[in-house]
Amino acid sequence: MRAKPRIVYTAICAVCLFPFAGQAQEEFVLEEGPAKPPAPVYTSEMELGVGYSSEDSFKFGEYSGLEEEGPYFFGNLTVRKASAYDDDSTEYWELTGTNLGLDSRNVRGEYGRQGLFGIYLDYDQIPHFQFEDGRTPFLGAGTSDQTLPADWVGATSTVDMTNLIASLRDVEIETDRKKFGGGISWLFAENWSLTGNYHHEIKDGRETLAAVFGTNGGNPRSQILVQPINYDFDEFDVSLSYTGKTAQAALTYHLSLFDNDDDALTFDNPYNDPGGNAWCFTPTCGGFGNSFASFINGGRGSISLPPENEAHQISFSGGYNLNSTARLTANVSYGRMNQDEDFLPMTVNPNFVVPFDLPQTDLDGQIDTWYVNLGLSARPWRKLDIRAQYVYDERDNDTPRDVYVRLPNDSGDQGTPDDELARINRTYDLKKHQFQLDAGYRMTPASKLSVGYEYEHKDRNLSEVANTDEHTGKVKLWASPGALLSGWVEYARSTRDGSTYVSNQAFLVSVTPEFLATLDPATEGYENDPLLRKFHLADRDRDRVDATVNFTPNDSLTFSVSGRYAKDDYDDSELGLQEGKSSSVTFDANYTPTKDISAYAFFTRDDFKYEQRGFQRSLTELFPGAVRDTGPFGTNGFWTMDIDDDIYTVGTGLEWSAIENKLNFKLDYTYSRAVTNTIPDGDPNLLFRELPELTMTLHSVGLTGEYQIRENLGLRLHYLYEYYKSKDFALDNVVPNTLANVILLGNDSQDYSAHVVGITLVYGF
Repeated sequence: MRAKPRIVYTAICAVCLFPFAGQAQEEFVLEEGPAKPPAPVYTSEMELGVGYSSEDSFKFGEYSGLEEEGPYFFGNLTVRKASAYDDDSTEYWELTGTNLGLDSRNVRGEYGRQGLFGIYLDYDQIPHFQFEDGRTPFLGAGTSDQTLPADWVGATSTVDMTNLIASLRDVEIETDRKKFGGGISWLFAENWSLTGNYHHEIKDGRETLAAVFGTNGGNPRSQILVQPINYDFDEFDVSLSYTGKTAQAALTYHLSLFDNDDDALTFDNPYNDPGGNAWCFTPTCGGFGNSFASFINGGRGSISLPPENEAHQISFSGGYNLNSTARLTANVSYGRMNQDEDFLPMTVNPNFVVPFDLPQTDLDGQIDTWYVNLGLSARPWRKLDIRAQYVYDERDNDTPRDVYVRLPNDSGDQGTPDDELARINRTYDLKKHQFQLDAGYRMTPASKLSVGYEYEHKDRNLSEVANTDEHTGKVKLWASPGALLSGWVEYARSTRDGSTYVSNQAFLVSVTPEFLATLDPATEGYENDPLLRKFHLADRDRDRVDATVNFTPNDSLTFSVSGRYAKDDYDDSELGLQEGKSSSVTFDANYTPTKDISAYAFFTRDDFKYEQRGFQRSLTELFPGAVRDTGPFGTNGFWTMDIDDDIYTVGTGLEWSAIENKLNFKLDYTYSRAVTNTIPDGDPNLLFRELPELTMTLHSVGLTGEYQIRENLGLRLHYLYEYYKSKDFALDNVVPNTLANVILLGNDSQDYSAHVVGITLVYGF
């Protein structure tokens, strides 16, 4: 409104003052002084100093490396050298490093000439500190051979293991990844380039592993072991690329190799008598029945660890501009994964005779994968845009299927080819076709309407459902009613339908025909309730709404609100997941009143609700003869389990330049709380009660102050405070012998209150 008068006034003033300006120039001659040199530009920075952490906590330093109380070295650097724009040389190099004094460090160096070649080397380390308060009776925990103390007293229950508590030793669960390598890129001709990368990764440490003794007839005995992690990964890829104005393409080969220094974990059976005496498991002496007679000979057990394997992939990606308004893209890849590690012996227990050997010396595993993604985007009309996409994804498992006659968990006699202990390995295949079509129409310059349709078909083998079809329709409206307000909202509806659900299909295809012929198909051959449905295979209806609104009342203040709501219905599942709801809303604000102050604040709430349904039966009721005709339900026995997860997160921050180019402050605060409630309901005759809440609370405050001592030297002070508290009824007050049939590690929920302070010098050059 005022722009035009202001221009007029400026012109009038210029005309009026111009003559006087000319006369003044003749009468007053100002001598020009020396030109002020431009401010230096610093492209490199080095930050060095010391810090101190007040807390010994694996959870606090889970990925950062600040797991121990005490001082640490603080180091970050960025060193760059590049030729000037008018220089004949195009040489450049760069060296960067972060967290140099911690186990989460990263270093990268790069050298090259623009438009010709580039080469880099890098090193990356990632720790994972899980918990430090575990306790185990096993000697050699974290190695491949673990034994019990010489004075161990075995028993069929942890309550009767009289030396268990006295034999416990502290154990920490942690891993460390170290990855190093490099790569090169070469532009050997116009529009053509060749790149190659190689990285070697080492992962070592300890993780938990559950190991079982006994058979499935009753309650098998188990223990949580500490397995060794000694992994090596090698990754290599090479790519040839063409980049033109009309067409772009890349051909890539990728190789991945995995090696494990440990083939198996061998361990003593804590439920067996180390002196070789037979426990009493027969009903006549108050034991558990003949199904547990296998414990008599179970002195040692062995469990395989991840085997060596390799993977190859060849991929092509490209794009072609059909014209100025249409583009075709394609991504095609073929992969092969192989695993031929030698099988372990059928058992490490010399007390068992193995009349049936392994069908082959190794798995000879092979999986082939195909992936095709074709896309077309076009704007046939100025107001209309269209995008179509087709995806084909196939996993073909060519691993041989053989009969393996098992010894159950190194503690029972080997079966025969015609009983339930003879199993055939399952080689799962998956084939997916997906088609998507979207169209958008710009109704006005400030509004756009989009509609879309997606179809997905999946084929599986050896699974409860042979194929599924899913249809999804969606509509989206974007609008900007004014310069201050904009937003969009989208609604999507999808329906998934599958072929006939065969609840015992996975069992039927894993046993031999000889054993299957001995079963009554009406009453036997089920591992789960016949009406139980797996949620990822069951029929499902889904409704989803997404929306975002942005509001900018002035140049210094912006608001945004975004949210999502989704509801899944499993109306055809009589047992299993019945309904799932999820919602999320985020409020975000940014405020910059002056060039010296900027602030932000946000609030997010995520809510997840799930309803599961079950039915309690006795063994005699589980498979009545008419189960498929009249249904399995009586008047009582139903139960439901409602699970509710609520997560709240609040954050705010401030940046303030108290003295321009001299003194700066930065403050960040985050609060997060998560609560999980598990509420059972159903037949009052059933024995259940509400489970305790699972909670997590986090407060985090970070403060940084920087004082510029001189133009290229600054003093920086760091402070971080974090408070974390969690409650988990599965861990709290659960010691190694709390459960009768499982030896636990006894680690608790993790809590900490940590302060970290640091002082560094920042030097620019």
